[in-house]
Amino acid sequence: MDKIVFMKELVIYTILSAITLVSIFRRRFGFYFLFAILPFYAFLITYLNYLFQLSSMLPYIRLIKEFLLIGILLSLLLEWIRSKNKPITFYFSDFLILFYLFILVISGLIHHSGLKEFAFGLRYDFFFFFVYFVFRLFFIFSKEEKNNIINLILITAIIVFIFAILQFFVLPKDFLTRFGYSNFASSQFDPLSPLSAFQLVGNSNILRVQSFFAGPNQLASFCLVVIFLSLALFFSGRKTLFVFLSILLGISVLVLTFCRSAWIGFVMGLLFFVFSLPKKEKRFFISIFFLFVALLVILIFLFLRGELYDILFRPSSSPWHLVALKESFDIFKQNLWGMGLGKVGPASQWLNKPFISENYYLQLGLEGGVLSILSFLGAFIFLIAELLKNNHIFSRGVIALIISLLCASFFLHTLGDGILSFYLGVLLALAKVNKEYEKNF
Repeated sequence: MDKIVFMKELVIYTILSAITLVSIFRRRFGFYFLFAILPFYAFLITYLNYLFQLSSMLPYIRLIKEFLLIGILLSLLLEWIRSKNKPITFYFSDFLILFYLFILVISGLIHHSGLKEFAFGLRYDFFFFFVYFVFRLFFIFSKEEKNNIINLILITAIIVFIFAILQFFVLPKDFLTRFGYSNFASSQFDPLSPLSAFQLVGNSNILRVQSFFAGPNQLASFCLVVIFLSLALFFSGRKTLFVFLSILLGISVLVLTFCRSAWIGFVMGLLFFVFSLPKKEKRFFISIFFLFVALLVILIFLFLRGELYDILFRPSSSPWHLVALKESFDIFKQNLWGMGLGKVGPASQWLNKPFISENYYLQLGLEGGVLSILSFLGAFIFLIAELLKNNHIFSRGVIALIISLLCASFFLHTLGDGILSFYLGVLLALAKVNKEYEKNF
């Protein structure tokens, strides 16, 4: 048995090393491969575990995307050195982001966070900023890749959305058990256990679609990315079938996730985006959107009116969320300077000390104190201000996405999602590097 375990570990380490090397010497391939597998990542990891019984190696298997990113970063650093340290523009938001990182690290040192707590804490509190820096560097050296990555995101998104719709209307609820998913309907995350094949709305029998993602909430965040990206492309002149389908299917699937925090985030981001449009386009968009909403309301009333109370108020889960929020806030008031990096939120689940605050800002406050919240918000405020100066639709779409995710993070640990970090990072990088992005279409 030990020999089998050793062989499996050897194979996994070899694969991770090979992935890193490929990303270093074939950076573009690594970049495209990363975004080709991202929407299917949870499904692929679960299925691989089912086929090869890799439970003990799951934490390492889940790092494939991070190893791809490390390889890309090393390749970019080598390119930068060969280009004789090509100058890179720094913004005020960059210094605030680094100050935010400094606060997190200092908090971990003061409160004696262990090495694992440091690693997982930074993974959930800072990873999206790290990804943003890497992809900004990537697009400085690879400007012609921008259209290709947008197309890849849209194509994979349509596949994800079609599967989600099939899950809701056609496939049996436990369809994913055929690929190693658990038949137990649960929203609780266990790092060493298979993902749940399905989740239901409260005490009802209504399926919350998750497609190839780890759960409905993760899929909902992906929907927000694709919707605001597609809206920005549409109103910057790229009125293609892929863009139109991405908007239509993205909103439909967002509804079917029954993720209330993402719904709230979508509305807030949409309000900003609509009011940033020219008057003529604003009237057109509002008319189309209200027609779509009216149709949606009619369909919900016809097919789901008996479950509306469960959908909106979730009596089986909402009280637990409120209790967790209250307890977390009470603890935060007693620890205004934080308790240490990695001690709260998703990181704590990996370390077998689960402490879920149900609010991303409380997670930051409980880990890094008041200063971590202020520096985090300050970094995003100045990022938004810098993007506003660009004065074009693509930047407005990215700002709308940021607003939607920041709003959703009041109710979930939204920004802690690893897959989301890659999409947020790449779109932020696109908006920052090319100030005239929409002119390329």
